[in-house]
Amino acid sequence: MLFEFIPVDTGNLKEAVSIIHSNTEYNLLEGHEGPPPVDEIQEELINDRTTSLLVRLDGRAISVIDFLPEHPDGSLWIGLLMVHADLANRGIGKRIYRTLESEYLSGARIIRLAVLEQNSKAKRFWESLGFRFERTGTSSKGHSVQVYASTQNLENDPYLSNPH
Repeated sequence: MLFEFIPVDTGNLKEAVSIIHSNTEYNLLEGHEGPPPVDEIQEELINDRTTSLLVRLDGRAISVIDFLPEHPDGSLWIGLLMVHADLANRGIGKRIYRTLESEYLSGARIIRLAVLEQNSKAKRFWESLGFRFERTGTSSKGHSVQVYASTQNLENDPYLSNPH
């Protein structure tokens, strides 16, 4: 599979919104009674703080990714990796992540992400990719989350040797 990674912008935002709206279960966990508003998605994906990518396969938008290249703690934080619900549980998300990792994340000393506490599918997904539970926390939206970190270079991570 050859994935094409394209920056999310106003010209392709509709495709990213479609992917996010397709994931009803996740949206409910996020506290939305229906699809999240387009302006909220736009603010999350089109900004100067994070890198947001639309993933295409054979011309079809199949995934959206959002990450913070450098968090104040020195790590790269993945905010979102979402595959269109029609393609879930087929191994595509893992292949997208591995491609993302080699093309965009290879320079990161450590990669972190937060999973909504009730999102057991996401926990299993990230654990299968070698991430491990690090701590609990609260998201910027006030949700209870579990923070996971990549297993590479964890012995050099100052957070683990001196937790806040």
